[in-house]
Amino acid sequence: MSSSTESSLTEGIPQEILDRITDSVAQKCPASLSNLSLSSHHFLHRAQSHIFHTIWISKIQHLTQLLEIADLDSAVFAHMRTLHLDLSIGHDDTTGRIAEAVLRFANYLRHLRGLHLEGGRKMHYLLLSPVLRTAVEDIMLKHPISHLSVHDLQEFPVELILPLKSLQALELAGRCHHNRLILPTAGGNGNEIIDIPWELSALKCDEGGTDLLPFTMAGDKAVYSKLVSLDLAVMGSHHHKAAWAFLEALSGSPALRHLALVYSEDDESPEVSPFFTQQAQSATAFPTLPSLLTLRLTLETYGMYATSVAFETFHVFMAEFPATILAKQSQPSLEVLEITHVVTTSDWTVLDYGY
Repeated sequence: MSSSTESSLTEGIPQEILDRITDSVAQKCPASLSNLSLSSHHFLHRAQSHIFHTIWISKIQHLTQLLEIADLDSAVFAHMRTLHLDLSIGHDDTTGRIAEAVLRFANYLRHLRGLHLEGGRKMHYLLLSPVLRTAVEDIMLKHPISHLSVHDLQEFPVELILPLKSLQALELAGRCHHNRLILPTAGGNGNEIIDIPWELSALKCDEGGTDLLPFTMAGDKAVYSKLVSLDLAVMGSHHHKAAWAFLEALSGSPALRHLALVYSEDDESPEVSPFFTQQAQSATAFPTLPSLLTLRLTLETYGMYATSVAFETFHVFMAEFPATILAKQSQPSLEVLEITHVVTTSDWTVLDYGY
């Protein structure tokens, strides 16, 4: 498009209106943003803020293309706020070339707020190449990360998360069970308050991530007192105890609005079903959460044996368990109670029963 034509199209239109047009295109037809940015320099800067806001790196080709863009105009990455990085791209990086490329790309980042790290089945963080770990740690420590998620990455050191003073949302989850964390070694007599600078509004933990809860409670209550959304997975007695101790610590919280409890068991460890009967028969009460709007209870069973065991006490999970824990304390704000049983068979067919 010639400059004269471009001027005639946008002449007399305030930049604020052109920005609103760009924002509307980004929301309704994001695939058209590139064409819009090329149509006039009046659209370019605003369009780039959308195009480069969230970057996904899940293939080596993505990384190569991003480095080519950076060599031409690295300023575009000033618009970047969220990075999704699939660390499996460096899993078989015997030469270190990919890890070096990730480290090089990390140097172009300026205003990152969200970081999503994706691993893979049985991928261990400490077995990644030192250069790739350096790149990840540089990204985490050099930016005010407010949203962090770690998926399918075992043995992730909590010490890397601790310094994140701006952290508001944390997700430690994945498709495979027991994504173990490496917790800092306690010093002193074990009774001192751990310095954790977070003020979380959202927390999601799978079975391995649930090990973080006692550690979190050892910090100042400000770490978790502003939680609005909490999603916990339970598999085994110590996860169950940790989850309910954490809920008890939140008792009376005016902030918590959304709570999800996911109980999981498989053929190797069908331990969860007895908890429902024990909980229904015990004096343990669901804590008072005066602002709670939604409560989601999910039972996930993997394999036919675990599923058959679960069905024997299914009535307890579906009726007695929720009725008992809710009857003991008033929950006046509760609007949604969702109870779901998810069955995954040996051939990984998923059956979802919601109520």
